[in-house]
Amino acid sequence: MDGFEPGLIRASLGGQGAVTFLRRNSAGRDFVVGDIHGMFRVLSDALAAVAFCSSTDRLFSVGDLIDRGPDSLLVHKWIREFPWFRAVRGNHDQMLLDALMGPREMRPGVNELWIYYNGGSWSLNVDDSSLQQVTDALSGLPVAAEVDCDCGRIGIVHADVPPDRDWCSFLQAVRLGSREDIAYAMWSRTRLGRYLSGASREEDTAIAGVDLVVSGHVPLSAPVHAANRWWIDTGPAYAGRLAEPKFSLLQIQPGNPVIHTFHCPKPDR
Repeated sequence: MDGFEPGLIRASLGGQGAVTFLRRNSAGRDFVVGDIHGMFRVLSDALAAVAFCSSTDRLFSVGDLIDRGPDSLLVHKWIREFPWFRAVRGNHDQMLLDALMGPREMRPGVNELWIYYNGGSWSLNVDDSSLQQVTDALSGLPVAAEVDCDCGRIGIVHADVPPDRDWCSFLQAVRLGSREDIAYAMWSRTRLGRYLSGASREEDTAIAGVDLVVSGHVPLSAPVHAANRWWIDTGPAYAGRLAEPKFSLLQIQPGNPVIHTFHCPKPDR
């Protein structure tokens, strides 16, 4: 399975809650947003720009809700207080859980990786009670979601599906707690990297058994659409790395998918 390292995942996973299935939204619109990375206030502006209505519309996140941006502490409010907002778990969300909930002997190394190299330093200024609220909220996130839409079954996963899995066998492996599959789902850049480098054809990016799969994880200058895949992380918290960091919203309901992009200001640190 591409030699991906399952040891990256420390905190326990698996079970029926690892996958979420959502019915079709017949009352409003559905959007999927790329990696948020603590840019919740800017995301609110993007939602206002598309006249998002929380009583009828829904927003799905590809994960990486925290780190790098200034509003990571707001994550538990978005997850707990807004029933129209749903998210899958990204590698940054998992790093927090591994640092705070994983095997005690592994926590120091994971903690250092997360805080000093992956934008988790915001947690150093958060009181224990608030950090526990964040931990509790993130621990309830599934690894993958499937949404019924006018255009078919839409899969949402942070990074990718292992190349030897179709969508259904991937979901089954996730429910069974396969650390290798889950690590791949949160961390792998292989398929997108091969496509962008020209090392694979567009049809090689497809995932069988589902109509469309939406992911993030890799900061891109523009969303990438290939076969039945969309990658929509356009780096809203990467003002120092991307020339034009943006929020990308993929509208998946009603009708055929449509992409919306919104430029982000440099975050205040």
